[in-house]
Amino acid sequence: MDECLPHDIYITLDTQCSRSGINALFTKCGWASRMCSWTEYEITSDFAELVIASESPMLISGGIDRDPSSVDKILSILDDARLVYSFDVYDEYDSCLRSKSES
Repeated sequence: MDECLPHDIYITLDTQCSRSGINALFTKCGWASRMCSWTEYEITSDFAELVIASESPMLISGGIDRDPSSVDKILSILDDARLVYSFDVYDEYDSCLRSKSES
């Protein structure tokens, strides 16, 4: 993806799923995926470039475009899998635009 992704998203998952399991959720929805280290996945779409990292808690983070519906598309994948998560979205000035704590 050549376009600059001005916003950053940070998602913390409270799940027993593996990184490969979370990766599969996104690839089933049309996202491209590749291993970017021995244990981490990079997942990409036309509106975001994210990395699935760490476990307990799992972290998904990366760049996302300015369209608010892009965040909704990511969260809907997690919601459809009934995962518990919290997230924050920051703009290019490090201002928090949107946030949700685990419920």
